[in-house]
Amino acid sequence: MRHYVITGVLVVVLAIATYAGLMAIKLMPVEASAQSIPIDQLWNIEIAIICFLFALIMVPLIYSLIVFRRKKGIHQMVRTLKEITPSKSLGLLFL
Repeated sequence: MRHYVITGVLVVVLAIATYAGLMAIKLMPVEASAQSIPIDQLWNIEIAIICFLFALIMVPLIYSLIVFRRKKGIHQMVRTLKEITPSKSLGLLFL
């Protein structure tokens, strides 16, 4: 449960920080017409959704890489030909 809470908080923090960073660099040009206001609002909503999805993917990925890495003293089992062959053949099939 602890990992879910930490990941959830980090997702929200990264989403807000990414959105704030993108808004700070002024992605949109100067408004040239009256129709640009609703279009800019729609663009900002789209950017907010993209920032959230980015954080939702990247945070659990990086968090699990850091937290669940192999500990010292625990040796990985030696892979046999029986374990490697199916994955290699599927990899070559999709290439």
